[in-house]
Amino acid sequence: MLKAGSILFIISLILGFKFEVFQYLALGIIVFYVVYVPYFFLYLKTCHNCGIKNAPKHSLCPVCGEEDWMRR
Repeated sequence: MLKAGSILFIISLILGFKFEVFQYLALGIIVFYVVYVPYFFLYLKTCHNCGIKNAPKHSLCPVCGEEDWMRR
């Protein structure tokens, strides 16, 4: 997802010099990353059993079913 967004951002940045709508698309991608990247790295916690990032409010990992997956 980050790779596809980065490629789309570069294309929008290049086309933004010619078309104004691509400037707004590039701005939207920047705003999305400003919100999404800190949420992904700061709020979500990694399960030590399967390696999937989950919201910390769950006591049970939804992927592997490990109980107390944050405390290991």
